[in-house]
Amino acid sequence: MITKSEKILEKITVNPPGVISDHSVISWHCPLDIQPTAIMKREVRGWTKLDQEGFRTALLTSELCSTVQRPTTAEDCFALYHSVLSRLADEFAPVRRVTLRRQRLALWMDDECRRLRRTSRRLERRYKRSRLAHDRRLWVEHERKRHQTYRMEAGAYWMARVCSQAKHPQQLWRSLKTLMGASEKNNLPRNCPSAQEFADYFEAKVAAVRKARGNSGVSTELQPATEVFGQFETCTSTEVNAVITRAPSKSYEMVKGKVKGKVFPYSLPSVGPGADPGVQAVSPQVT
Repeated sequence: MITKSEKILEKITVNPPGVISDHSVISWHCPLDIQPTAIMKREVRGWTKLDQEGFRTALLTSELCSTVQRPTTAEDCFALYHSVLSRLADEFAPVRRVTLRRQRLALWMDDECRRLRRTSRRLERRYKRSRLAHDRRLWVEHERKRHQTYRMEAGAYWMARVCSQAKHPQQLWRSLKTLMGASEKNNLPRNCPSAQEFADYFEAKVAAVRKARGNSGVSTELQPATEVFGQFETCTSTEVNAVITRAPSKSYEMVKGKVKGKVFPYSLPSVGPGADPGVQAVSPQVT
C-alpha cells in the first residue's frame, strides 16, 4: 500500500496465498476526506404562481389608490406605499423558507442521471402536494432506481478511467486522489495565510495605527457635507413612470420593497404618479 503521509490506514488484512490464487489478497480501510454539502437557508416568495388579476384588484381597492384621503408629505407617501405593498405581498405571495444545497456535480453525471434527478424532484413535489400513498410509492421506487443508476454510472466511469491510465502513473495517481477526496483543487495554495495569521496581521495593523496616533481612543469624524439639494425641477408623471419601468428587476425591489419586479410594472398604472392627475413629481438638482 502506498498512501500519502497524512493518510492513516485504520485496518489492513493480508490473507495467506492459495485462497483465491497464488497471490495474497490484501484488504484495508482508509478514511476519505469528503467535503460536506453546503446548505443555505433562504426566504422566498412564490411570484410565479401569483394571481395578478387578484393582486391588481386588491391594489385598486386599497387605501393606496383611494382618492378620498391622500398623503400630504413625501414621508407619508413612502410609508403608505411600503405598508400596502408589504401587506398585499404577504397575502398573495407569503414568505416561505427553503433549503438550498450547493454541491459540485460528480464527474460521471451524464444526461441520463440529470433526467432521473429531474423526474425524482417532480415526483417528490407531486407527493408533497397530494400526500397520497400511490404518489409516495412511485417516488420511492424511482428513488431506488435513481440511486442504483448512480452507483452503476460511478463504478463504470472510475473503472474506465483507471484502466485507461494504467500506463500513466502520474495521471492514475491524480485520479485516485480525486476519487479519495484529496484533490488539489480543494487545498489552499501554499502562499495563502491561515486564519490565525490573517487575524494576527489585522491586530498588528490596528495596534500600529493606534500607536502612531498616540494611543488615543477610537473616534469617527466625518467631513461636513459640501453639496446640498437646493433646487428642484418639475417632472411629469409620464417621465417618472418611464424611469421606473425601464429599471432592472433589482431596482424594482429597491423601489417597491417586497414586490417582485415583474409584478410592479403590471400594477404601476394603478399606483404610480399618473394615477392621480393632481400629483406632480420633482427631481433634485445638486448645487
